[in-house]
Amino acid sequence: MDDLATYPPFVFESTGHAPGYALRLHDGHMAAADAVFAAAGWSSGGHGWEGVARFLLDSGATTGGGPVSFDSEAGMFACYSADPVALDRLAALLQTLHRDHAALARLLAQANDARTG
Repeated sequence: MDDLATYPPFVFESTGHAPGYALRLHDGHMAAADAVFAAAGWSSGGHGWEGVARFLLDSGATTGGGPVSFDSEAGMFACYSADPVALDRLAALLQTLHRDHAALARLLAQANDARTG
């Protein structure tokens, strides 16, 4: 199962091997938010989106669901879970932030405050 339609430009897929499900964002879809990451002092690309996802998970924004692991690269955000519900909830939040740069900027500012606070 490759779901390209539910959370574009994120791809939600069944991997066919453990842990079972993946959520990915490829480099061609990341550049639009590069300036937002840069303004907040963050790396962009896959590592920047991984930082956003980790902050969402750590802050409890995605309640419920199983553990999520990451294997992002500069040109690809990638996370995995045995629980499709965990990735589904994360995908919905990430898609919103990808589309709404003002919301992404606010979240990055919150993450910066949490790091220094």
